[in-house]
Amino acid sequence: MKKLQADVPPPTRQYLDDRLKMKTVLMIAPYFIPRRRVGALRPFKFAVHLENFGFKPVVLTIDSGSDRCSAREEELLKKIEVIELRSVIDRTQPEKRSSMEKAPEPRHSSGLGNRFLNWIDRHTPVDTWIYFFRFRYRYILKRAREVNPDLIWATGDPWSSLWLGEKLSRVLNKPLITDFRDPWTLSGVNLRKRSPLSVRADRRVEERIIANSGKVVFTSAYTGKIYRDHYSLPEQKCEVIYNSIDSDLLPDKWEMKWESSLDPAFFNILFFGRFRRLSPVSPAISYLEKLERVSPELAAVVRLHSFGLPDQDQRQEVLNSRYRDHFVFHKPVLPEMKRDVLQKADLLLLTTHPERDGVIPAKFWDYLDSGKPILSLLHHPEVHQILSDHHAGYQPVEKRTGYDDAAKWTCRLVQNPEGSEEYTSRLSSGSAQQIYSSLNAARKLATLFNELLK
Repeated sequence: MKKLQADVPPPTRQYLDDRLKMKTVLMIAPYFIPRRRVGALRPFKFAVHLENFGFKPVVLTIDSGSDRCSAREEELLKKIEVIELRSVIDRTQPEKRSSMEKAPEPRHSSGLGNRFLNWIDRHTPVDTWIYFFRFRYRYILKRAREVNPDLIWATGDPWSSLWLGEKLSRVLNKPLITDFRDPWTLSGVNLRKRSPLSVRADRRVEERIIANSGKVVFTSAYTGKIYRDHYSLPEQKCEVIYNSIDSDLLPDKWEMKWESSLDPAFFNILFFGRFRRLSPVSPAISYLEKLERVSPELAAVVRLHSFGLPDQDQRQEVLNSRYRDHFVFHKPVLPEMKRDVLQKADLLLLTTHPERDGVIPAKFWDYLDSGKPILSLLHHPEVHQILSDHHAGYQPVEKRTGYDDAAKWTCRLVQNPEGSEEYTSRLSSGSAQQIYSSLNAARKLATLFNELLK
């Protein structure tokens, strides 16, 4: 992380007094900025605001190699202590890819080495980062004792982060808050492929972690209820803190323009992510099939944009469909470009794996901030309610007719792009920015910290 420059003026006495009164939270976040993964954003958004509520964050994370902070991220992280653990092997870092215009031909075979590593991953309880944390545990414990936190917060996945947080909590006798960004063992589809032995071990570890947590935080009430019912948890132990809108972290002066443009001759639908096992392309293809039946003219001019090269099986599904020319793959963009990218879309598409309907994809909050119309192919009650409350878009009510209803709504939107019962461009973003801001999310987390420390 960037160090304070020599010409920065010394802190005032008031600032030092305020810092001395602060409580310290050790935040275990294996993925943290500048790592370019969705999981890095949630702890980052919490950390940069916690000082406002009397908590000094110290972040324990895995070094992200060649990734670099943007100028705005460096500015926000100047006062935050980050302990980075260097790992020789990091399979989470994607290969560098160039921009794509059409669906590429798939490449075959990831090699014997990758197949062996995948086998290890499938048969390792929790996840393979646990080997790394075990190997570095003595150093981690030494640094944790030096920090001497008032409490520990750990977020997963990777789930070994929660394992490490629970272990440190017991050894240091500090209260623990665990943060489940996704459901772990109670999900309809695992984040990674698991063997039966690993599944049983995961359940035992998850049960122990939850039992020893003072608070358990989820990113949707739907997921929280699943866990509460399964583990018979008291309601006061479980909390919901949504992922957040981060426009308060990116004021206008930090915005950057996206170098690409979307052809206005097409109806440009944007999926702000990459098609992969957990976000498959099949719902988008099913939606296009229904749209073609409802309005062949509109379907012919649809272009569906996404960011990052899809997984091989997802690329193959696009190539096997009749809509391969409708898909456009762009290289990932910097956070400062996000707002400009979303503003260029005619419609924002929200979708995930059909068996992960309890999850609210993190991109939903970016969509909500943009003021552009949102089409959700989920069947999530909270997403439906938020879209309705803010007139921000549409989610089909009936699962059986969902794609057909989504196609018909798209046609209505094209006929009346400025407003309808579900979407009103003037109302969709303003109130949402206040309610779901990253500042409010950090305030709620700090409230939980204070409750736990009483």
